[in-house]
Amino acid sequence: MVCIKTVSYRFNLNGHHSEYLQARRGLRQGDPISPLLFVLVMEYLHRCLRKLQDNPEFKFHPKCERLGITSICFADDLMLFTRGDVRSVQLMMDIITQFSAATGLKASPTKCRVYFGGVGEEVQQSILSITGFITGSLPFRYLGVPLMSRSLNVNMCRPLIDRITAKITHWTAKLLSYAGKQQLVKSVLFAITNFWMQVFHLPKCVTKHIEAICRSFVWSGKAEVTRKAPVSWKKVCEPKNAGGLNITSLSEWNTATLGKLLWNIQSKADKMWVKWVNIYYLKNQNFMTWQPKNDCSVLMKSLVACRDQITQTTYWQHVLQDGCYKTSRMYHSLRGDREQVPWRKIGFKNLARPRSQFLMRLALLDRINTKIRIQKFGIQTDLQCVFCAEQETINHLFFDCRWTRGVWVQMLQWIGCQHNPGNWHDEKLWLTREASKKGWRRQILKAAATELVYALWQNRNSIVFAQGTRDDHILDRVKFIVYTRCCRHRILVTHFDENTLCVE
Repeated sequence: MVCIKTVSYRFNLNGHHSEYLQARRGLRQGDPISPLLFVLVMEYLHRCLRKLQDNPEFKFHPKCERLGITSICFADDLMLFTRGDVRSVQLMMDIITQFSAATGLKASPTKCRVYFGGVGEEVQQSILSITGFITGSLPFRYLGVPLMSRSLNVNMCRPLIDRITAKITHWTAKLLSYAGKQQLVKSVLFAITNFWMQVFHLPKCVTKHIEAICRSFVWSGKAEVTRKAPVSWKKVCEPKNAGGLNITSLSEWNTATLGKLLWNIQSKADKMWVKWVNIYYLKNQNFMTWQPKNDCSVLMKSLVACRDQITQTTYWQHVLQDGCYKTSRMYHSLRGDREQVPWRKIGFKNLARPRSQFLMRLALLDRINTKIRIQKFGIQTDLQCVFCAEQETINHLFFDCRWTRGVWVQMLQWIGCQHNPGNWHDEKLWLTREASKKGWRRQILKAAATELVYALWQNRNSIVFAQGTRDDHILDRVKFIVYTRCCRHRILVTHFDENTLCVE
């Protein structure tokens, strides 16, 4: 059997088929083909190849005969399938020559490969001389993913890991805050991985390595894997109401994407690849009870391996009833319900900046690296608070310190809250109760408290690491930030005095 991968790229104006003269009028040598015209010419090629079905001398690929498949085309990639004999390949190349003469599209010999399976050496040389192409080897990349005949391993996933590493090491990524790096992991890096997971069941070692890279990037800004992380990655992948950052867990998302393939096999009988699976693998058997043989494809074995895990979820019963599969809902069903943290509403609809919300979440989890916390890790450091002479704990830094406590009292008076700050634990409970109430004042309170925690921590870091000084105007900066954030809200902005920024 033979598979030929060709690449058509630009017009050659030597063609003169009447069906395309009008479409090609005005094109110059080397002009790229338009998408609409490309669809037209590829349809013409497909119809030419279909004529081979009526030729008794042409022999199909052993796994394509029942469906009459001779080609698969996407964009400028074309894959041709035929039995590994000289006559069948010659007939197919005659069609390609006819197509090139009619349309002016020619294959690039340097980009085309011939893949053999069970073909003798002499026949291989004859086929190569007919095609003018060179021999290829598996795996090769098609539509951005590798095609292979065996299980996916780490080396085959190296391009995926390299792309993620390249994104992280880009110079602009070094300027991102914690919240910015978190967003990059959630959107860009996940999208790159998701494209592969729609097709393959990634090995666990690959998903763990990718998550380790993302974890190191979020906490250190580097692609080198490090164990320095204030919060475990398992906790980071939890929903926000459970204290996490809602970053997708790759292993469970991969299972959810395979569930979509399972659902397509179960219900999408009109798809070509589903027809192929039913004819050559299932053979009119129910996929839910079907067991793969040893020579079955790796993907089918992966689907069977996760079949029970998917079908036992509560969402799968809704899929059978509604006839619609959504990967995100299956993902949440696989993860199950998570215990919610009591302070979850502090971050709900919080108008503070994302970087401030990120630090506030770390503070609520008691994961801020104060001096007393660093000492627990065996690091010797001065335990004295930068604002006074006492030991620096998270409770002391934000509420017990005389200066920071005074800032909190002024901030509460500015908002109009009659409350005397206590310790860190009591304040979390108080903020949680206030965040659960209705009204415009609680929205300003959540934003102001979040921004003040961030401002105090930044001022503390500037003193420790940059020989800075105490910022006595820190509350004024917090007021301005809260005001500018609330300006986007047409109701909240009416409660500010634009000249004094007082809350009325």
